[in-house]
Amino acid sequence: MPLFLAPSANEQLSKGDNKAYTMHLTSIGFSELVRSAAAKLKVVSPRTGALLHVRPRRLRHTFATNLALLGVPAFAIAEGLDHSSLNTVAIYVDNARVLQERTDAALAEYMNGLVDGFLGRLHRDEAAAGGSAADRIYADLGDRGIEAVGTCGSKEECRLAPPVSCYTCRYFRPWLHAPHDGVLAAIDARADRLRAAGATGRLVGLHADAARAIRNLLNEVAATRATEEAASP
Repeated sequence: MPLFLAPSANEQLSKGDNKAYTMHLTSIGFSELVRSAAAKLKVVSPRTGALLHVRPRRLRHTFATNLALLGVPAFAIAEGLDHSSLNTVAIYVDNARVLQERTDAALAEYMNGLVDGFLGRLHRDEAAAGGSAADRIYADLGDRGIEAVGTCGSKEECRLAPPVSCYTCRYFRPWLHAPHDGVLAAIDARADRLRAAGATGRLVGLHADAARAIRNLLNEVAATRATEEAASP
């Protein structure tokens, strides 16, 4: 029994070696079946808002791309498409990377406001943060000089790059009255220079993460100061 049954017998296949395929739906017939189903269901493109023109080949490409987005190995994608060569599935793997980058970029604007990038804990001053002078985190503020902005609470050797990496680290203990606004300005300026120089997206992204964390911290600083002012006589 054919998986896709034709509405009537194909006379051209009724004789000879292909007789067993007489009641099989032809590729043209199957394509029309898919097209009409999409039209009846009024499938709309989420990108354009127009009715989606669906063909079997398009479904096949979507199937392979979705496998690549799920991280399925190339050889498994090739097997799913009944391809004998891995070269033919390379485009789906490459498309997956492009789609992921586009998705990350599109979601970043909305997720930035939802994700609290600052993971540390705000302290009133160095004494409250604990540690010693060796644990201080310094920031180069350009014309404003170099100033301490907080304390590192980790007891392990750190191989990251302070202060950029500190603001997204849970061990960082920023001080309430430190010039975090100056650090934000310096990081934003450096990110702009990196973009202009053609730096990798990952490097620019690290600065963007730090900048987002500092903005979260500055909101916490403002709220803490407001509470202190309201409590003072």
